[in-house]
Amino acid sequence: MNRNFLVITMIFVISCQSYTPERIDLLTTPEPIHVGKSIPEAKESIPKQEIGQTKIDLPILVKWLGTNNFRVKEARVEYENAQRQSQIKTPWPNPEIEIGLLIGSELNGASERRLQPNVAIGIDIPLGNRLQAQDNVYTAQAKLAYTKLLYKYRVEYLQLRTFYFQLLLKQKQYDVQSRISKSLEKSVATSKKLIEAGGATGLDVSIMEIELQQSKNEELQLQTELLKIAADLFEIVGLDVHVLKNLEKPEIPRITNIPNVEDLHKIMLKNNPDIANLNETYEVAEKELELEIAKQSPDIRLQSSFEGDPGADTKIWGVSVEIPLPIFDRNQQAIAASKGNRSSIKNQYQNTLQSNKIELQKAYETYILAQKRFTLLKDTILNKAEENIKLTEAAVYSGNVNFLRYLEVQRTSQRIKLSSVQAEMDMYTAWLEIEKIVGMPIILFDAEQNIEDLSLEGRE
Repeated sequence: MNRNFLVITMIFVISCQSYTPERIDLLTTPEPIHVGKSIPEAKESIPKQEIGQTKIDLPILVKWLGTNNFRVKEARVEYENAQRQSQIKTPWPNPEIEIGLLIGSELNGASERRLQPNVAIGIDIPLGNRLQAQDNVYTAQAKLAYTKLLYKYRVEYLQLRTFYFQLLLKQKQYDVQSRISKSLEKSVATSKKLIEAGGATGLDVSIMEIELQQSKNEELQLQTELLKIAADLFEIVGLDVHVLKNLEKPEIPRITNIPNVEDLHKIMLKNNPDIANLNETYEVAEKELELEIAKQSPDIRLQSSFEGDPGADTKIWGVSVEIPLPIFDRNQQAIAASKGNRSSIKNQYQNTLQSNKIELQKAYETYILAQKRFTLLKDTILNKAEENIKLTEAAVYSGNVNFLRYLEVQRTSQRIKLSSVQAEMDMYTAWLEIEKIVGMPIILFDAEQNIEDLSLEGRE
């Protein structure tokens, strides 16, 4: 008996695989990924009267983001569901009871015990760590949902800031265009005076009026673009665009003392949403593989029975132990699939890490070029153009320059002004792309300094 039991045990041990965890082989050695200190709370919806009366600044937009954004709401519900599931321990299998009758036939004599009861009770007792492994899967899934919630909130916040920046920059572009229109109105009046002095013709006046109408057309186009950006901004926080009139428009923060690309890469490893989510997804795959390997260990079935002997007073009690032997079916297919899934996620993680590193380098170099272009236009070319327009205006009145030459200089000045604003927009767009890649804001508005909902790390 002991020898047979030993043989069975050896077959069981030899035939089963063991679980060995594999860590992700990072391309660098980063600090542990930080996902935040607290989950943004689900707040009650903001009353409409409060929305209409509130002066809207960035902290209020962030508050409404946590309240109204449907993507954050969906992520929160997924986390709450996963969290509830993870808090319930995997139970043992339910016991089974079997009740029946034994019917005797061809008994000697007229027996009153032809019918006898038959009762059996069985329960499966798990071997190994299958139940704990299942609990570990649920815990890993809850942690993944937690990470997705935090980073969904982070991604939506970064998109909110992007639209906020775009709105302020587009407003600045509109203001420049409006000043150009006013300047052209003065030029039209000047050209009419010059007709009297013989320095301009009716054709010159007509050309200036066309220039003025084109400028006003550009103003209308910019107003349309402003409305579209505002609609995108308020869609994120779940509000109508009509509250745009209440939006405060602070000074755009200057981009100064920026980290170098190496420091930005370190911040990215801590805060990039794709990297963080894949890291937690890999942990889930690890726990799922551990579970499939644990399923190789069969459950022991313990069963007790009671029955009578038809035609006699004998009562029979029985106890049995049933152990499936994993000789043929050792859950090989599920284990192979789980290993493949783990390898796939590991490969995806490393590819994402590498691609984000490349994108960060590209975005950083794009920002440096945009910053140089903006500096050149703002500090050199724009100043020179403004000097030229003043000199040309004086020359027109003195009769040393004809009106067409003045018009040409004015057009050049206007193009440079608009190019300067566009260069500034390109510079901030490039920087906001860097912040999206690293996964956190670095250049902050004054109003952002005390926003606690962000729970961001890595800020210098």
